[in-house]
Amino acid sequence: MCGIVGILNRNNQPVDFHILQRMSDKQRHRGPDDQSLVGFSFAKKDTIRLNHKEKSHKRSGFHGGLGFNRLSILDLSMNGRQPMISNNRQVIIAYNGEAYNAFTFKKFLVEKGICFKSSTDTEILLYLYQEYGIKKLLELINGMFALCIVDLMIGKIFLARDHAGIKPLYWYTNGNTILFASEIKAFYKHPDFIAELNNEHVDEYAILGYTAHDRTLLKNVYQIPPAHFMTFSMTDQKITRYWEPDLSVKETGNLYADPDELESILKKAVSSQLISDVEVGCQLSGGIDSSLITTFARPYFPGGMNTFSVIPENSDFSEEDYIDQVIEKTESNAHKIEITPQYWVENICSATYHIDVPLSFPHALGIKKMAERAKDYVKVLLSGEGSDELMGGYREFYRHAYRQCYPGRIRLMSKIPFRGKRYRKYFLPHMSKNEYFIRIRSSHFNHAHSVKNDINDSVFFTNQQNLIPDNPDSLKNIRVYDMRGRLAHLLSMQDRMTMAYSIENRVPFLDKNVIDYVFSKPSEYFLQASNNPKEYKAPFRHTKMLLKKIAAKYYNSQFAYRNKIGFNQPIYDYMIFPQMKEMINDIILPGIRNRGVFNYDLISKTYKKMEKKSYRKHSRWLWSFFAFELWAQIFIDRKLSP
Repeated sequence: MCGIVGILNRNNQPVDFHILQRMSDKQRHRGPDDQSLVGFSFAKKDTIRLNHKEKSHKRSGFHGGLGFNRLSILDLSMNGRQPMISNNRQVIIAYNGEAYNAFTFKKFLVEKGICFKSSTDTEILLYLYQEYGIKKLLELINGMFALCIVDLMIGKIFLARDHAGIKPLYWYTNGNTILFASEIKAFYKHPDFIAELNNEHVDEYAILGYTAHDRTLLKNVYQIPPAHFMTFSMTDQKITRYWEPDLSVKETGNLYADPDELESILKKAVSSQLISDVEVGCQLSGGIDSSLITTFARPYFPGGMNTFSVIPENSDFSEEDYIDQVIEKTESNAHKIEITPQYWVENICSATYHIDVPLSFPHALGIKKMAERAKDYVKVLLSGEGSDELMGGYREFYRHAYRQCYPGRIRLMSKIPFRGKRYRKYFLPHMSKNEYFIRIRSSHFNHAHSVKNDINDSVFFTNQQNLIPDNPDSLKNIRVYDMRGRLAHLLSMQDRMTMAYSIENRVPFLDKNVIDYVFSKPSEYFLQASNNPKEYKAPFRHTKMLLKKIAAKYYNSQFAYRNKIGFNQPIYDYMIFPQMKEMINDIILPGIRNRGVFNYDLISKTYKKMEKKSYRKHSRWLWSFFAFELWAQIFIDRKLSP
């Protein structure tokens, strides 16, 4: 994993390479093994690699520059230095990630006459681009990446992000200048960058706890969306989608399918993602996803495999019993990391700094502490992200399936006194399918409207609807929606917390072949509504069904079909911890009052009642608004030190 930065001056002014250097330094944690800067000129069709010892901070005619921090994973020699320049010196690539199928194309390129200087996937992608162009290149590769390609012959820059959004990439413009980077914090080192809150996107954050697609909370700062690439020239830019899952059903019939095919494809994905010239380990949360990844990876480590598990101090949130089962079966070198309220309060600001956005999902602190320990043993980790979104593992997917399968039962039950009100609230029968799922997947919908009374629901629902495919299978549509929105945010968070300690995180469940397989099957292979009305709130025997068959095969039914805990953290315990209370009362609440974005009176009164047991349920939505204020003080006010 690595860090990319870049500058394009559209007014033809030469790039200040001292500024580019400082931007790159801001991301040094992403790639401590090497750093390099390259300047380029569309007018001169020329490029130059900068010497760090040079005193000159500008080169006449070079109006563009790329910087790169390298975390060496494949070919640890200097032959893999980036930005990498083609043999004809007309194409430059800066590439953060791994293309797991890249080496299958190397023989073809050698036969075309390419003389390779390294053993990296980066160099293969460089020449695949020259052979096929940007869109075909992105369609061919199976991996995780954010990349920049500068083509001097046509005067264009391409910025692209992988199909699932595993690796982050941002860009900023003020008109004359385009900046781009792996992390937003790099922009702060450019004098033209202005950090301003984008009020148009605060509604989305208030409801969801994140911003989706190309949106961010800062004005003129954009994400490259998953499965898209941006094209920049000296005069304009455009965005293009290059991939989307094929949702057409390739198979019908037996709804009690044999899981062997899925198991085989998943094992191949794990095997392909173990490619590395450095040490690899596994994140092990105890859930079935990370447990299967760990189990399938273990045979490739004859000398033993390192696993890393976060154990909350509060045992109600721990899956340590299941972690121990996996450790025993795989005979792993297990590392258990306890996270305490003390660690949480001491690291909340630094975690917010690394993630670049409000830390509304508090389990990020667990990932941070795990990475802090793992860095002493490995440079690469495999994890189980993506399975729940891809295969329908969350409770909300089941609610949607039940609502779709039993509309008559819901209408009937909604008319029964007392119980009917609960059914109407739970299934919202007046809403369309898409609106319903957006609504129940919106973590803080009701509270957001109380805390911010001018939320524009029309804009919010339109933006979310645009992320949902138009396919007859509604259960596939909502899974794609979750992948394009919430999952992309979680992946970015995972990247930032592991990269804070120079660790690359890989996600086998989001291998293109796994995604293609899952979406080629009927949704009922993975998600079915039970005929038992009592199960509509306890659905976990009926979610991720095909995958749970595999988990039961390797472990047992109790292991596979337990209630889902997930990688949760006891946020209530943290929020009433004395030092956290001090931070909230002295820094966060006064900031919320002075900023005036959210309803200070409601937030303050709710927090003051937090110590009452009945108010524990408010801790999650309340934390989302506290996280926003911490982020704003670090990234907008610039007055709170990370």
